[in-house]
Amino acid sequence: KIVIIRIENGADMVTKIAPNPFTDKVDVYLSLTHNAPVDFTIFDMSGKKAFQKSIKGLSGLNWFTINDHGKLPAAIYMMHIKIDENLIREKLI
Repeated sequence: KIVIIRIENGADMVTKIAPNPFTDKVDVYLSLTHNAPVDFTIFDMSGKKAFQKSIKGLSGLNWFTINDHGKLPAAIYMMHIKIDENLIREKLI
């Protein structure tokens, strides 16, 4: 599933998160309009932070693999992806 998000400055940011449901890794695809740090945070459904990581993103298409989140128990999570002041929220299973 590809989600197109309209950002306040009018730029498009396409995201794809796979696989979902995930096991030991999650691939995140982002198209960025400029170089920027990308902050990934995974929360459990009670709002407790389960994982956080920041990766340098480059202008254009980026492919990030998150595989150092430890062994998260099987559950539903929310991934927050923050770029500058923009926030993308995706449900992970």
